[in-house]
Amino acid sequence: MTRSTMSIVLRPYRDEADHPTIAALDHLMGLGILNYCNPSQDMVFADVDDQTVGYGRVWLNERDDEHRYFLEVSLRDFNASDLEQRLLDWLQMRIGVMRQIHSRQAICSTKLFVPDGRKSLIELVTTAGFEIERTDLTMTRTLSDSISNCILPLDIELRPVVRQLGNQLAEGMAEAFGHQTSSGTEMDEEAFEQWLSGMPANAMDSFAACSIDTAEVVSAAFYHVDRKSERAWLAQIFTRIAWQRRGLASALITHSLRAFRAQGLREACIEVNDFNTKAIRVYEKLGFSVSSRVYMYSKACE
Repeated sequence: MTRSTMSIVLRPYRDEADHPTIAALDHLMGLGILNYCNPSQDMVFADVDDQTVGYGRVWLNERDDEHRYFLEVSLRDFNASDLEQRLLDWLQMRIGVMRQIHSRQAICSTKLFVPDGRKSLIELVTTAGFEIERTDLTMTRTLSDSISNCILPLDIELRPVVRQLGNQLAEGMAEAFGHQTSSGTEMDEEAFEQWLSGMPANAMDSFAACSIDTAEVVSAAFYHVDRKSERAWLAQIFTRIAWQRRGLASALITHSLRAFRAQGLREACIEVNDFNTKAIRVYEKLGFSVSSRVYMYSKACE
């Protein structure tokens, strides 16, 4: 469809009717993104010929005296630059409204994640003055290849991720990633429950490594399975600081890989920041290699 024939209608979030579009376009978090914004105010959807083809979203992350506004532009057609421009304009307008509500004394920046295949969006944000702050990598391996035999220490056992472990899992994620809620506070048990409620249902099949002596969660690896693509996604892999350098993450990952293969899946993927060279080396040893990149663009608020 050409620019001259495309009729674009921007509309607000409706209700659960928009959930299939969100889930289809955000393969990792799915409806979990709704936990980090007010969808009725902070999301906009793009319809073309009465078909929903994408959405834009903004959410605020507050850290000390810094306000960081994150933008997301997700489209089924990666090269629809006119759609992308309309969504970006709406999101910038929304940031202006949000800044009237929040303190203007704080340092303010705008950030946007763009996959490397989105050439038209990269051109738009570069022209708008955004610069690359970091790169997130997707690392992939086929499950038909041999899987390393990484053994858990004798004082550790695997347990399924269950909600009763929510407090410990939240603490571990906060320690490992500095996880925060949209209001800026650290992720507590309630926030973890909210985060987990947005994950695909099969994320509850994930594994946690626990100390046999204390029942403490010392490491975990969340995953979810996309049956349509025969692919599993591993995310939020962490090991508590006091338990690092004991091969727990590698053992969790290889255990998960065997579970994926037993389910007849074809491929496994992991997302990692490019500056996390330690994790990248671990994943490479386990057979993963970089398959794609997502750039985080950033610029100071005007």
